[in-house]
Amino acid sequence: MNKEKKINSLFTLASGIINGLEGAKIQSKERVKAKVNNMIEKYNLVTEKEFNELKEMTIKARQENDRLLKKVSALEKKIKNM
Repeated sequence: MNKEKKINSLFTLASGIINGLEGAKIQSKERVKAKVNNMIEKYNLVTEKEFNELKEMTIKARQENDRLLKKVSALEKKIKNM
């Protein structure tokens, strides 16, 4: 019986250690996540959504610019031919 109690105590201790390690792992992940978020805020980085919105706006602006350049070129040709 004494041997059985020792084995049970050993399993209980091992279980406690494993639970403690799991808790430490979760806490470490939370700390890393908090530090990364602080760095992102510190460097004033944009989110992926904001980046994609700006990228789309830039593409549209370039297309509009190309369209207007063609229009200006055509108008300049008309003026020269007058």
